[in-house]
Amino acid sequence: MEKELDSIKVQANDAKREMISMARKEAILLKEKLVQDATRKMEQKVAVAVKENEKEAEKSISKAEDDIRVLKKKMDSRFDHAVDSVLKALIAE
Repeated sequence: MEKELDSIKVQANDAKREMISMARKEAILLKEKLVQDATRKMEQKVAVAVKENEKEAEKSISKAEDDIRVLKKKMDSRFDHAVDSVLKALIAE
């Protein structure tokens, strides 16, 4: 009977060690999976943020180009007016 109990204790300890080992392996696998999932989600968020920032940059560039066109037109019209004024002033002298 004692031998049988000792054998059962050894089997129980072996099973316990095996379960602990399996639990550690599963924990490592789960940790790796969680890290991969978190990394993938962050990469997706970064990609979305980059696209949004690119769109905003394009809008800003477009607005700046429009503003430059308007300013150039104003400068051109003022230049022509200034030339006319100078010519009139010179002719009047």
